[in-house]
Amino acid sequence: PFQHQRVALRRANFQSGYLRCSGEAMAPITRIGVALLLAGIPALQAEIADDDVQLEHEVEALRSGVEQLRELVQQRRLSIGVDPATFVAQMQTIENATTAAQDNITAALASSESGNTELMVAMDSLWLLLCGTLVMFMHAGFAMLETGCCRAKNASNVLMKNLV
Repeated sequence: PFQHQRVALRRANFQSGYLRCSGEAMAPITRIGVALLLAGIPALQAEIADDDVQLEHEVEALRSGVEQLRELVQQRRLSIGVDPATFVAQMQTIENATTAAQDNITAALASSESGNTELMVAMDSLWLLLCGTLVMFMHAGFAMLETGCCRAKNASNVLMKNLV
């Protein structure tokens, strides 16, 4: 039974990743593992080299595709006949129009804010009046609640205290 417990413990250690080399029986396992690891390294290096070659071919294919697209763009530019000076002049015209539109939008917002300010002041006053009315009704409601919780002979005194 003691030998079976040691084997079970070693299996548990091996399965959990804690390979301990404390006994004579574990030394061959360690040697086998190291031999397998060393045998697998050349195969991994070969796979990595194959992947590197494949990636280099893909990069070259992408570079040639980019070069073809550049040539196509150059041909289209020449076929359209866009003069660089004309292009710059058109871009400046567009930029000036964009700046003018932004200035107009800023001016329109500034003029509309003055009208909004008057409306906001009116809405603030209306909100204050509404809230004050609600507070007065809450005060009267609390007075009625407090009056209902006392004797009838003390009701008028409680109402007067709430009024003051």
